[in-house]
Amino acid sequence: MRDDASADLQFDIELLSGEAWQAAHFPSRPLVPGVVLLQNLQFGCRQVDAMLGALLELRHVRFIGPVVAPARLHIAARRSGAWLHCTAVRAAGEVVLRAQLRFATRSAAPRSDTNSSAGES
Repeated sequence: MRDDASADLQFDIELLSGEAWQAAHFPSRPLVPGVVLLQNLQFGCRQVDAMLGALLELRHVRFIGPVVAPARLHIAARRSGAWLHCTAVRAAGEVVLRAQLRFATRSAAPRSDTNSSAGES
């Protein structure tokens, strides 16, 4: 994984060969469909940050270069208000995707007070 000091979230995505979509999506050159890239991007963000809820909105999605499976992409995301500005980069440093994602925010789970007992006032 590359080091991007300005990123709030960082993780890698592994896109494997032999996936079901590859049989019909250019079998001789298995290009990863954009929807698969975006699905992996939002799933990865939610795995790294447990406070992210459902994906609410995408904007400024740019597919810059083709991704052929198998591939490993490094994701760096920085926060700007309610948005995550995400960039997907190949190992060689080539940017293949830029997108902005907005998620619902999960509330923190209520903490139980283990020192109180029933009946005390």
